[in-house]
Amino acid sequence: MHMDDPQRIQAAVDADDMGSIPNFIFLSHHPRDKHTSPCASVYQAFIGNDRIADLAGYCNVDQDADAFKKALEKELRDVEHPHFLFNGFQSLLLPGSIVALSTALAKAIPITIYWHETAWNLRFLAEREAQNFRRSRELLQVLRVMNWVPTSQCLHSVATMFGFPLDSFRIVYEVVDLKSFSVNAHAEPKPDTVPLVIAGAGVPDERKGIDIFSYIANTVPKLVKRPVEFRWYSATTTREKI
Repeated sequence: MHMDDPQRIQAAVDADDMGSIPNFIFLSHHPRDKHTSPCASVYQAFIGNDRIADLAGYCNVDQDADAFKKALEKELRDVEHPHFLFNGFQSLLLPGSIVALSTALAKAIPITIYWHETAWNLRFLAEREAQNFRRSRELLQVLRVMNWVPTSQCLHSVATMFGFPLDSFRIVYEVVDLKSFSVNAHAEPKPDTVPLVIAGAGVPDERKGIDIFSYIANTVPKLVKRPVEFRWYSATTTREKI
């Protein structure tokens, strides 16, 4: 069944009708690699064990606009009734993003956006990419858009910035597949001589709070007697513009 209407898509989610999954072409500012997944909720609700491989297509918007246009055209040739799935606000703020939104307008392609930024980050990115933000907002005003957000706070921030109707939003909470993890619920406390490890994870950008993490890592050891280790785990280097 062809699913290109937001209410029908949500009906399929509510009914757990896996035969009605839209032909999502995933548009992301990240390159496609083993670390990439749309989000835990989308993965659990729509996408099978192969993650990205189970989507209809994938395009990295963070490339030259002409190169992106060719890549998108190639994806569209192979997909019947395409549906664009954008990976957050950053995937809407690049030259390739404008190409994708313009293509959606010209070809009447429905759009779903998974917003996973905080209100602070939405403002920061809108100011940093002001020109593309204005163009993106103009195009989104005349497109058919379904908005997925992780929290009500994010919902109100996005609705205010873009003027989307509230009935275009669905809150999709992050979920964890507990069968994939093993936790020792009866672990013995470690002695005070063993360092307490405090970890952070993600791309080490300001939006991830790497500055706050660094400040805490420098401050806490001076305030406690127990040894403490601070570790930051990242698969890539920073994307911030220096």
